[in-house]
Formats: sequence, structure tokens, C-alpha cells
Amino acid sequence: MVWYFTDISTAGLGGATIGIGAARLWQPIKRRFGINTGWGKAPVGFALFGLGVYSFTYPEGLLVIKLAFVLVGGWITLDGLYDLTSGAGETVAGSPNTMEQFGDAHIVGRAIESDPQSLDKLTSTVDLPRHRIEKALEMLVNTDAIAERNGRYHAQFTDRSIGDTLKNAPSRATDRVSSIPDRVLRPFRLFGFDRKKT
Repeated sequence: MVWYFTDISTAGLGGATIGIGAARLWQPIKRRFGINTGWGKAPVGFALFGLGVYSFTYPEGLLVIKLAFVLVGGWITLDGLYDLTSGAGETVAGSPNTMEQFGDAHIVGRAIESDPQSLDKLTSTVDLPRHRIEKALEMLVNTDAIAERNGRYHAQFTDRSIGDTLKNAPSRATDRVSSIPDRVLRPFRLFGFDRKKT
């Protein structure tokens, strides 16, 4: 379909397909070795950008599709570069995926539900690496499931189970992230532009 609308050669489209397929393998590799997220974004973005520029060498095809490839590819490339230069894309080796994070949060939450505990105590009572316990605690705090007082974490879901609390975690956590315009403009901080300071 992309070939039909952009009139790109099958060789060019095949190269882009290989790149996108490799990107699918990127997530487990990134988590396994703790590679900065930017290394996965920048090459893919550059490939899409190059594909869009290459499509302009053909007179046929929809201009809006070609332009979309250039704009989206350029944005992803800049976003990847921002992750690399700012450190925002850093990951921890062996970090879990999204579903595993919710599983970790459930395990840690159950431990806190029965008895308020400190981080040090959780590392000895919960069978998870320390960095995964810290991520689980961060998720639980961000969704108001637990609260930290005097170095100990206390459950705040006495009227519901930890499972019910985590079911609402995605929507509640979303309220705490930046707005869509801020996310779209984030890569342009590379050039000193910050919407929050303007």
C-alpha cells in the first residue's frame, strides 16, 4: 500500500521493511542489555526520513504521504537524539516490560498491604532485584496506591485490593505525565526551545 501511494521502488521499500522489522527486536534487546532508548529511535527515524526524501525523486505518488514520512521520520530522529544527549532514554539492564512492571507492582503491593515496609526490608522479603522493586514502588506511588512516610511505604487502598488499584493505574498515571504538546515539542529542546520556559 505504501508503495502504491508513494511510487517507491520495491528495493527501497524492502530496506525500510527490514529496518522496521529490526526495530521490533529492539525492545527485548534494549531491556536485556540496558541500552539507551535513543539508539532505537534515531536509526528508525532516520530511515523513515530518508525514505520520505527518496520518494520525492519520483513524480508519482501522493505528496501528503511523502511529506508525512519526512516529518515523522525527522521527529523520531530528533526524539532519539534528545534521549541520547539528555540521558532521558537510559534503561537498566534486565528491566521488565510493561506487563512485568505491573506484575512487580502487584507483588510489592501485596507485601506492603499486609505490613508497611521500607525499601531495604522489601529487598529482603520480596524475590525481585532491587531496581525492579524501586520501579514498582514508583508506579504504586504515582497511582496513589501507597505513600511513603518516615522511610516506610504504607498502603492506601484499604477499601480495595491491590489488583483493583492497578487496574486503574494506566489512566491515573497518565494524568501525571506532560501534555501532548509538551511531548511533541520535547525533541526541540535540542535547539534550546522549551515550551515550559516560554
